[in-house]
Parts: sequence; C-alpha cells; structure tokens
Amino acid sequence: MAIEVVPLPAPPTADAASLKDFGREVKGVNPGALSPEQFKEVHDLLYKYGALLFRDVDLTPEQQYALTKAFDPASESYGHGNKKTEGQKKSILHPDLKTIPRVQQVQLIGNGTVYDHEGLAEAKLKHPSHTTFHKTRVSEEDEAKGYTRYYRWHIDAALYDLSPPKVTTLYGVTVPAGPHQTVRYDDGTGDELEVPLGTTAFIDGKTMFDILPPELKSVAVRTKVKYSPHPYVWMAPAHALPTGLGILSEGLEMSKDELPEWEESKVKVFPMTWKNPVTGALHFQVHPCGVAELLVDPLPEGAKRDGALYPDGTHLTDLKEVRDLLYKMQRPAIAPKLVYPHDWYYVVNHVHGSWRKRLVTTMVSFDIAQFFPSVNHDLLISVCARRGFPPSFIAWLQSYLGPRSSSFRFGRASSPTFHCPAVGVGQGSSLSPTFSAIAVSPLLNIVHSFFRTHSLKYRHSYFHLFVDDGNIMVSSPTLATNVELTIDLYHLVDSTLSRLGLIAEHEKTELIHFVHPSNSAEKELLALPLVLNRGPFTPTHPLRPKPVVRHLGFYVDCHLSWRAHVDYYATRASTTAIATRILGSSIRGLNPSQRRRLYVSCILPLLTYGCQVWFRPTGAKHLLKRLEVAQNVALRWVSGQFRSCAIGALQSMTGIPPVSIYCHKLQQSYRLRIHTLLASHPIRSLFPALYAPAAHSPHTPFYPPPTSPRASLYHSAVASLDSLHHLPDITEYDRRLRSNPGNRVIDRFGDRLTFFLDHPKKKDADAIEPWIRTSLTPRIANANADPASLVLFTDGSAYPDGSSCASGFIAYYPDTTVLHSAAETRGHGFAPDAELYAATDAAAYALTPLLPTVTRLALFMDAEGTAKILLNPRSGRHELLELQASLQAWFERSPAHTVEIHYCPSHAGVPQNEAVDSLVSGALRDRDGSGRHHDFSSFAYIRRSLGLDAQRRWDALTKAPKPDDPESGQVVPNPAYWGHDYLQSLDTRRHHPTDSRSIIRRFGDLSITTFSRLMRVITGHAPIGAYRAKFRPRAAQPTACPCSYHPRGPLQDRHHILFECPCYYRGLLRPAHLDNLDPFPIILSFLHLNPSRVHVRRRPS
Repeated sequence: MAIEVVPLPAPPTADAASLKDFGREVKGVNPGALSPEQFKEVHDLLYKYGALLFRDVDLTPEQQYALTKAFDPASESYGHGNKKTEGQKKSILHPDLKTIPRVQQVQLIGNGTVYDHEGLAEAKLKHPSHTTFHKTRVSEEDEAKGYTRYYRWHIDAALYDLSPPKVTTLYGVTVPAGPHQTVRYDDGTGDELEVPLGTTAFIDGKTMFDILPPELKSVAVRTKVKYSPHPYVWMAPAHALPTGLGILSEGLEMSKDELPEWEESKVKVFPMTWKNPVTGALHFQVHPCGVAELLVDPLPEGAKRDGALYPDGTHLTDLKEVRDLLYKMQRPAIAPKLVYPHDWYYVVNHVHGSWRKRLVTTMVSFDIAQFFPSVNHDLLISVCARRGFPPSFIAWLQSYLGPRSSSFRFGRASSPTFHCPAVGVGQGSSLSPTFSAIAVSPLLNIVHSFFRTHSLKYRHSYFHLFVDDGNIMVSSPTLATNVELTIDLYHLVDSTLSRLGLIAEHEKTELIHFVHPSNSAEKELLALPLVLNRGPFTPTHPLRPKPVVRHLGFYVDCHLSWRAHVDYYATRASTTAIATRILGSSIRGLNPSQRRRLYVSCILPLLTYGCQVWFRPTGAKHLLKRLEVAQNVALRWVSGQFRSCAIGALQSMTGIPPVSIYCHKLQQSYRLRIHTLLASHPIRSLFPALYAPAAHSPHTPFYPPPTSPRASLYHSAVASLDSLHHLPDITEYDRRLRSNPGNRVIDRFGDRLTFFLDHPKKKDADAIEPWIRTSLTPRIANANADPASLVLFTDGSAYPDGSSCASGFIAYYPDTTVLHSAAETRGHGFAPDAELYAATDAAAYALTPLLPTVTRLALFMDAEGTAKILLNPRSGRHELLELQASLQAWFERSPAHTVEIHYCPSHAGVPQNEAVDSLVSGALRDRDGSGRHHDFSSFAYIRRSLGLDAQRRWDALTKAPKPDDPESGQVVPNPAYWGHDYLQSLDTRRHHPTDSRSIIRRFGDLSITTFSRLMRVITGHAPIGAYRAKFRPRAAQPTACPCSYHPRGPLQDRHHILFECPCYYRGLLRPAHLDNLDPFPIILSFLHLNPSRVHVRRRPS
C-alpha cells in the first residue's frame, strides 16, 4: 500500500497558513516495519514537515529504538544518556523519566504508578508541572477552573557530553481523559491557548527563524550557544518564566563547584541555527533554560552594518543579558497562533465529544414563529449591503422585493388596491434558502461573537440554525452549570430575534440533558428544569426536560441509545406496509414487481431514515432486530408468503437485501458523498484530518476521530471514514468558483459556443446513414478545409467492471493531416469517465503555442451524454473544472476564438472516429504499460464498488461450507438462510437476487396469486400435507395425499405432487423436466396446468 500523507488538523486558535507546512499524518505504513524505500520516503517527509504522526500503531520498545536509530545510525544512547537522568538525583529530569530495562535507550514518562510494563515491575512516575518549577503558579481556584501553564519549552538533548539526537520519537501508550485546559502565558500579553489534557505542544524552528526581524536573523546565523555543564542539574534550583521559555535571573543556579564532576571538553557549544539537509531552510534551535554564554561572530567583510547588532562580534557571559536576548528572539514563535498542541484523541460529535471529556450536555431546541412571512425586506437588503454584495445585486434585490400591492376579489368584484407591508419571502421558492440564511446571519454572528468574547466560559458551546429550527448546545462538568449558561444564551437569542423582527415560538421549545450512562452523579439530575422567564416559562412553570426529543426528524434520548428513533421509524414502516394492502387484493391490484417498487420507494426510506448516523457493523443487533421485523412484514406482503417462510428466501426472491447490509451500504455512500461537498461545508469541517479547513469552515467544539470509533465509548458511527480504507482516494472533486453560475464558460462565452448534438437514433439504420452522409460528413469536411480550424476527435473506453479505462484524442491540422495523437490508461473508471478525460486532454492540447493561427476548435465525440455535460461543472468534478479552465483560457486569447462540439456515432464508418477508437483500444489492452493515472479512481467506480461489496456480503450469507468436507473450501447453499425446504437448484448456487436472472425480474409481472403459488412451491411452504405436519401438527388436519384414499397414505409433499401424484395433470411435461437445473419455468407451467392445485384453500380432490 502506498504511503499516504495528510495534513494535521490545525486547532481553531492557530494560524492555518503559518502551520500549513508543519506536521503530517502518515498512513498506509507501519513505522515498526519500514522497508528501505519506505524509510527513505519517511526520512524526507520528516525533514520536510518537522513532525510526523503515525496513528493506531503497536510498537515494541525495540521497534521504537530501531526507528529512531535509523535516522542517526551512529547514536547508541537516549538523548540524555542511558540511565544518566536517574543517576543524577539533583537533575530536574530525575522524577520524570524511567528507563525500560531491556532497551535502555527508551524512557517511560507519565504520572502515577505503572505495573508490569515492558519489564518494569513497578514504576512510580511523576508528570512535571509548572507548580514545582515556576517562580509563581496559577492559583488553586484558577487551576480548578481549568487554567494551567506550560511547564518548560525544551529540546530532547543532554546538552553535555552527548550531542543532540537528530530525531526523537514519542509513543503514546495511555492518554489521560478529561476536559480541555487553558494555558495562560501570564507575561502581560494576555495570551491564552486552549489545549487538550496531556497535550504535547510543538513549535516549528523554521517558523521561529523566518519571523525574526533582519537584525535578529543576522545575530542568529552568527551566534554559537554555550551550554552549562550538566545543565539540568545546574538549573534545578532556579525558577522558570511564566511562559516556560527560559529561566529567571535570580542567581539561584548551582555554581560550577557544586555540580557533579565535569570536563571542559564535554561542554557543548552549538550554532544557534541548523540547515535542513532536505529543504535547505534554516531552523532556530536553542534550549533557553540551559544556556550559559553566547559567542557572536563579527559581521563578514562588506556586510551592511547599519542597524546591525554586535557588528564586531561579542562574547556574552552575563546570564540576564543572554536570557533577555534569547527570550526576545524566541517569544514570538510561541504565540498561540503558532503553537500546535497535539491532541492524542479526537471525539465523535458534540454530545459524544463532551462525554469523552467527562462532560454533560444540555440542548434547547426552539422554532422561529412564521419565519418566512416575517423576514423584513429592509433588514434583508441592509444585511446584504453590509456583507459586501455588489451594488448590482442590491439593486436587483430592491426591485425584486420592491413595493408590492394586493387586493381582494369577491366573485366578480375586487377591492381597492392596498400596499402590502415590506415583510415576507416566498416559502418553497429556490431563493428561500438563500434569503433565510442571509436574514438570520446577524443572529449567528452575534452569538458566535459572544462565544469568542467569553471563550473560556462557553468554549464547549455550540449554536446553529437549520432554516427556522435552532439549537443551543452547552457542555460543562455539571448540569447545574449547563442550566446557568443555557439561560443566558437563550435570552441572548430571544432578544436578538426581537431586534430582527422575529419571534421565538416558546411553546415549541424543548429541553433535553445528555448524560453518559456511567455518570451516576449527573444521571440523578436529568429532570433539572430551566427557568427561562420567557413566554410561558416562569419560576412556577419552568421548561422541563423531555426523555426524548425530535430534531430534524431524529428522535434522541438522554443517553443517545437510538432506540426511540429506530422504534419510531420501524413502527411507521410497519403501519405503512400494512396500509398498502388496501391497494389490491389477491385477485386484482399490484403485481409483485409493483409491490416491490412501492416498498423500495415508500417504505424502505422510512425504515432506514438516519441509519448513516447510528448504524455500526457490530454492536447494533438490538436496533437492527426491530427493523428486520418491520421489513419481514413488508416482504411477506410483496411476495404473498406465509409467516413461516424463511427470511433469507423472502429477501432473495424479492431482491431486497438484509437490513444490516443495506444500512452499511447507505452509510458508506453517505461518507463517500462527503468528498463532493463544498470545502466550507459544516460536515467537511468535522474531519480536519482529512480535509484542509476552508476560510469559511465553521468551528466545531469537538472534532471526531479520524480513526474508527470504539463502540464501548460511544454509539455514533458518522464520525469515521475509516471504513472506506479499502477504497482508493477520490481526487476528481475540486469545487471552485468556476462552477458557480455566472462564472461558467457557457455563461461568459455562450455566443462563441456551438453544439451539433441533434441526430437520429443510432439503432435506426435507415435514418442514421443518410444523416451521416448529408449532415455529419459535410461538417467534418468543412472543419478540415478551414485553415483556421483545429479538428479534434476524442474517444474513451473502459472494461465493464471499471478495473481500467483509457482515453485519447487525435488532432488534425491542416486538413486531414494528423498533427498529434495521444492515448493513455487512466486507472479505475467507466466509459463516461474516460470520455470526459479525453475531452479534457484535447482541450488542454488546444492551448499549445504551436498553433497561433488556429481560431476555431471543432471537437467530435461519440458520447452524447458526456458532450451534454461538458460545459456544466455543477458537480464539481476535477476534469470538468480543468476543461472550464482550458476553454476559458482559449476564449480569452482572442475574441475571434470559437468552439464547436459535434456528436459523431462510433463504428459508423467515419475514418477519423475509427482511428481514435483503435488508438484508445490499444492503450486499454496495454494497460500495464506506461500511464499517468494508474492509481486514479473515479467517483462512479468507487460508488459501484460499494454496491459490489454489499453484494459480496449478501452472497456470503447464502453459502455455507460443505458439511461432509468443510476443509475443502467448497460451499453449498446455507439452509439457515434459504430454509431447509428450499428447492435446491442452480439458482441457489449462483446467487443473483437483483440482476436479470433474479426471481423478481423473471416472474414479477405475474399476478400475485400465481407468483405466491410458485414461491410456496420453491420454498416448500405450500399449504399441503407436509406443511401441515411441520407447522400445524396439533390441528388434526390430513397430511396424506388424497390420491391413496387412505388416511395413512403417502405424505403429500412437494416431491410427491411434482413427480408421483396421479391427481395432477402434467400434459407433455415429463417428471425429469421438473428436476432441471433451472426448474422454475417448468414448475410454473405445471401450476398453469393445475390452476386449482397448491392453493391456500384448495386441495386436489
């Protein structure tokens, strides 16, 4: 698997532009087992991006050391020396680190007592804290509120005797869970940074150097840093600055006489910067706490001395002066916007995210009364003007919403015209969503500005609107705090709506508290009400929480178990299925195919509504069981079968997959469509590790994990896209402004575009041949004869399964001379994809500067469907946008440039089309040859792969190992799926429930009576003696066939009826025919010959 590199998610406080080149997550490779080629790639990636993250890996200490040593083969010890930190009791590192016995180069860091870990029987770890090293500390009151400080900014290096390691690795074993903390800088700047508990904060040495002013850059490249002997012992009595970036100069450092024995030759002197061997950039790297002296070289000859610091060089030995200079150089780089605080866990969504941090969530849903009729026109226009809409749009909007009048009509009489108030927008029009979003944007802006102003208090709060349905979500450690914060937010929202001329419909306001089932303390307070003092909610009648609330069609309870949601929609689906019975009886009404279509279009969407959110492949049987029961009721109606019929047989004969497989496919398709959303879409913003945040991406308090969620922690599965890991990445979606109406090529240059797509049907040979002779051929000849015309014939081809596709084109200029031809394989895709690739490449070739005299492009394609969408980039496909860019550049070169798009049927005797078809077919056959896009996968291919994956899952349920030889690998129809009485035939060995060979396709147009009789014979559930003996043994009904005229005659089973019983008429059918590899048509003929047999109410007489 190829190495995949994705950007690390930038925290909301960070400057994404400054951190865009720092840090990457590496996927598709195990860092503990890198091949030489993989290591070379990882090596270069590390030097390019500064830090690499390998998620969800399992490393032994030996593997971790081997990985670190691979970057510096000459190193043999830990950066601080093997066991030296433990041997020096006075070192500040002594309580922090413990050595792994069998791999002394690996140290263990953490907090608390660890037992039986990698050879350490018991290790008492103490995590460093600013309270023991800083001059002052955060008060206990503030610490309880979540405030803290950086302990110490550092580099992993001994700085005495040993040189710094080139690379260090940090392997997270167990990560603390808890609420986020706020780091205070406490240096007078007011800087604060919200960080996850147990975070590791990183800054980029390259950025630290790049943002220095010129005079300090000059000092940095000329300065060497001399560290103290045994620096971690030397600094131990001193105190750190409140930012953790250096030491206060109080004279508390140990004297050299008090230090352990040291040698001058082992004292380290390093340059202040180092040069990156891969990128060539300079990186600033100094450990400010251990520096004793600075040695500044003079400026080189000829260098400008104006404004330079220490132009003649100097040797700084005064500790205060040394530290002040370093602080001045390093402090800008630890600004909150430049710090990357790595979070070792991401969480699902707001509610599950709060649970992961041991918080509880309160949600208040409200509705805006009469929203669309109440939108104020003047306010709408003012908001548009303030938001920067162009004056032309403002003028159009004023005329569109301008003064309106109306009158009443009574019969033939009309009232005088009167003016309508300047409020209201049409509900249901295409402009309604746009106008509604603009109208409420001031409310969103005010609330989110309030969040920013009170960032600490409301850091886990969220507010959003879906048209007129609003949601306030607040998370904190206790429900009591939630109630207080929610009341303030609700008052803010209500007052802002009043200022906008809107009113919250308080009677529809709902409250619910979300508490994790394990949080026993807060579970007791689930009935805690809200005293809103708005509308009907007073201290005597507060807003009381509900156990289940409905929001946007979802029914959620306080524990997010999804039982209420599934029960509601399963009940609706069941009642709908029962109600459909009135559409026809067994004699008249819908046939099985129509019943199936009704189920798929009207019942199945109800049954699976919202399954993309709650479904998970394991651990959801209690939810799926309710849906399966509802589906079985509907499928029995579709096929006319009894309750005793095997569920698998019902599903296969109707072509309806099991609920679990269908839900899994829906969820996969949903995740796949996330790729097609706009970059600023709220759903894409939930996945910062997969999609780079856009400028307008909304902030989310809790980000979901890019790895698979664990069912033991939360129930939602919408958080993860990892279940698509077996599918190639989609790279064809790239939405830009060129896809917006007004910016498209067809909008700007439509007068210079001509389409020739009208033609007779290709199957109509009598019409298509004259059309080619009288219309198409003259147009081709005209284009070839034009000296200013470049003629392009394109073609695309693909294998039916989409495993490979190829595209190509041939350019003719002048006349019929082949100017250029090209064809190549394009990876996974289908014929329409290949046709689009061919058109894109042909348009790009037209921009070559070798054709300065060409002003006319004539493009001939044999794919009419692709030709119709060439200039409609609405889908945002990358190829369509590239084509738009090429055509736009072509048109902008000269006002005389034109484009023609012609349809040319394939294999119709047109020589140019036959030539390009042969060229592309050859490239497809040679798909293992050279090609640029072998790993490319189109959206259509991956979407089809999801369907095939669902089919494979379904097919696996129908097969079982051969009972008498399970080790042979041979499979037979699974009786647990089909039922033990299902007629064993070729159909059960080749499972194809949805294609043209399926039962519903072959026999679905029969009447429901005939279809149900056929299916009862196939499944062995016809109302005959064998059925009565098996399912109704206590009913005392006859089970022997009447042909013997004796109660103890032969059992009336399917075999007896089809092959032996003389009471049935078989005509020309021989019994051997009924045992055919595909006996279903023969059995149907048998039933036609015996219309009153094998019936619910009739038995042979």
